[in-house]
Amino acid sequence: MSFVCLILGLTNIKPALAFYGFETNEPFSLNGLIVISVGIFKGIVAFALWFEKDYAIKIGKIDAIVGIILCIISMLVLPFIQDGFTITIRLELALLIPFLIKLNRIEKEWESIN
Repeated sequence: MSFVCLILGLTNIKPALAFYGFETNEPFSLNGLIVISVGIFKGIVAFALWFEKDYAIKIGKIDAIVGIILCIISMLVLPFIQDGFTITIRLELALLIPFLIKLNRIEKEWESIN
């Protein structure tokens, strides 16, 4: 869907994009490019994990760490820039942290199989 939103950005159609607290209707804005890049990278990670590629754990860990960092930025930095002092707890962290822990646990087994 990220590729579709990127192509739609070339037309007058403005898709609503949101990921990890970054929201926009402009695919070629900073927030739009962040959301589209994260979506494309998540697709690559999902493909690598699904088909058990050698590099899947490494890019999965990068994906989880980037996701955690983006969630923290959207919780702590963006509120000061946009609205003033309002902190929102991102529930994505409840999935990203266990995902990173699970990838760390299975890394050695994954490397020995592949």
